Amino acid sequence: MNSQELIDTARTLVAGAKEMAGHPGEKITEGLDGLRDRLAEYFQMGARFAKWRAVIAVGDGIPSRGCIEAVGIYKDLSHGR
Repeated sequence: MNSQELIDTARTLVAGAKEMAGHPGEKITEGLDGLRDRLAEYFQMGARFAKWRAVIAVGDGIPSRGCIEAVGIYKDLSHGR
């Protein structure tokens, strides 16, 4: 896998920020569904790192625990847990 293919592959990990259901004022970066399988596939293709961009609102009572846990799910998946 060359450098450009790695960049193109990395772009497919996320689907953009959307309103987080049940958490007014917060957004979540979509793309966690099926991420474990995509990471395994990309590893087989030669990728050895992953980068995740998240939109996290900071304010009165936010980020919520649910928002922080969503980022933790990505961390666990990307570390093979």
